[in-house]
Amino acid sequence: NLSKAKKIFKEVVYEFKGVEHRVEATGQWDGHLLYNDAKSTNWKATLTALTAVEELNLPIYLIMGGQLRGQNDLPSDEQLEQIKNSAAHILTIGESGELLSKNFPLFQYVKDLAGVKEKMLELKEKGVLLFSPGFPSFDQFNNYAHRGRCFKEVFGTEK
Repeated sequence: NLSKAKKIFKEVVYEFKGVEHRVEATGQWDGHLLYNDAKSTNWKATLTALTAVEELNLPIYLIMGGQLRGQNDLPSDEQLEQIKNSAAHILTIGESGELLSKNFPLFQYVKDLAGVKEKMLELKEKGVLLFSPGFPSFDQFNNYAHRGRCFKEVFGTEK
């Protein structure tokens, strides 16, 4: 019957934990809420993740970067504007991280996830640490799942 189906649907929705490495809440570190979006390999995915965590109304520390694609490596003016309006601070890693920081002072290159952790310890205002690379993972990782596990390991949320 319909009421039984609605009840089951509600239970499933409330119990659903999301998809691993896709805007996944992974806990807290040093007063920051951590969101792992290691599956993100393009600008649109990163912008979608930013929009999702904006609802928390906290400063957003965005971690971006990975393997250069050879096309669409730099954001459009519109994408850049959305990032500027959403993120309090942008840390970049990998090949594309170097390129982004050379082209836009808004992006700060820190090389890798260990560099991100080091830099975050210097930043005093607490907020959301969003790992949404926007680029393929193959410059520093085997694949996006490996990248996501490394993020969790570096920030102590790997179970």
